[in-house]
Amino acid sequence: MSDTRAIDEAPLYSAEFLMTALPDFLEEVWRRDSRRPDDLLAAVSAVGLMVDDDARVAAVRPAAPFRFRLAEAGEATLERKLRAAVTKRLGKASGDDRAWNIGRFRAGLIASATRVEVRLFAVYAVTEMRAAAVDWLEGTDAEDWALRHRFIDGRSPSEQAADASREHFVPRSYFDLDDEESPRVTLLLPSTTRAPGSRAGDDAGRLADIESYVAEALGPATEEGRWSRGVREFTLRPGAPTSRRPYIDAAFATAGPAAPVGTATPATSDTTPATAPEALRPKAPEYSPDHLLTAIPALIDDLWRRESRDADAILAAFEANGLAGDDVRPELAERHPYVHLVFTAEPDAGFERRLRAAVTKRVGKPSGTDKHWNLGHLTAAVTATNRSLGLSLSPEYSATELRDAAADWLQGAEATAWATRHRYLDDRSPLDRAADSPPRFFPSAVRVHLDASPGPRATFFMAAGTRAPGTRPDDDDARLASVEQYLTEALGPTEGPGRWVRENRVFTIRRMRSRTRSIEFRTL
Repeated sequence: MSDTRAIDEAPLYSAEFLMTALPDFLEEVWRRDSRRPDDLLAAVSAVGLMVDDDARVAAVRPAAPFRFRLAEAGEATLERKLRAAVTKRLGKASGDDRAWNIGRFRAGLIASATRVEVRLFAVYAVTEMRAAAVDWLEGTDAEDWALRHRFIDGRSPSEQAADASREHFVPRSYFDLDDEESPRVTLLLPSTTRAPGSRAGDDAGRLADIESYVAEALGPATEEGRWSRGVREFTLRPGAPTSRRPYIDAAFATAGPAAPVGTATPATSDTTPATAPEALRPKAPEYSPDHLLTAIPALIDDLWRRESRDADAILAAFEANGLAGDDVRPELAERHPYVHLVFTAEPDAGFERRLRAAVTKRVGKPSGTDKHWNLGHLTAAVTATNRSLGLSLSPEYSATELRDAAADWLQGAEATAWATRHRYLDDRSPLDRAADSPPRFFPSAVRVHLDASPGPRATFFMAAGTRAPGTRPDDDDARLASVEQYLTEALGPTEGPGRWVRENRVFTIRRMRSRTRSIEFRTL
């Protein structure tokens, strides 16, 4: 008997029960301070929620939500009430994504008439930073320290490919380890980062709580926000006063030689504000709602046609469609750029609906619960407030890349070289990977088994919204059909639905119950 439960048999919960269980769940995740899948599942069961297939997938796959289906249709105010219940337990949500920082995750929540979804996005935790600071000040060898505290992912490419879970989250950081006398590592923490148990509601309060938590382990600061032991020092500083995106600057450094006697040093303020006054921050370009109603659909269409996730290509598309590149450029250093476009005047109530309709007319219907458009190498989603338009661009594995990998596989390419060429394995050194900005895109949750019997095998999942280039299918089934047709044109006839065989090599694509696409390359 199959152990796969039908979707009709998924657990159902009352809205009243979730009002208590979801705050309990998020608080338990915060308390456990772990990204291990087993600990996430233990947090689910500890508060009376059922560990079902959705939970098992969400515990491993970074982008997958924890889904809790409702026994009865939820009322229109359900999400607002759930947010109020979580806020009462965990403190205020923060940031443009209105999420809660709970240590090693930022937790987001959305509710519909049929279900509630919780997404956990891995972030660098204050507990991890404090442990790294203790080790750094004790004089640990810089490269060993960077490996131990995951500033460098020291696993082999095959180990990384076999386990893409959040357990091995590596923070974004900047290295200068080549100078043996004065190695240095810096990282930027979002100003929304909180110390364990902190309920501070503003950036200055959160930073003060972090400094207090760090001081419990490191002892009193040498000066405000600075701890030193011998030549090693660790500093916490508010971000630059002119930054439009507030952050905390954490630096692990080696003190340079003392300045000669009589050498003047610039004076510094001990009271730099955690966030700059609005008037001191660079003023973002502003656009009329009418201009964005035309420019954004044209931009998204342009990105679709360019079929590239290269930062220069994205920047060129913005500038080609009348949108300032200088404001976008810093965002493109991130893996998931999120661009804010400020309105000159508040748009009317139907602005976002008309914008979505205009984009859909250009590139086809959106997909997924977040209503994103698949653009091949990218996905795009838009959100409008009364002040600004948010455009989210996320890297995606495209049908074109899948076609090229499948053709190469079926032609008998050597497995290791094939996996490296198509970015299923990363053969760069840990230092090269750490220095990559923005991080090079690799398909998520790829598992490569080079020593499998009877031969090498690789598997991963693709999003349900993936479609063939230039096509505008109306639903996920039609999108899958468009991809299969596109693959057939390149690979030749199938030997069954979504299955191609050439000698001892097999490539398959099939729809899962969750509508994601299961991809497998294997050897007979």
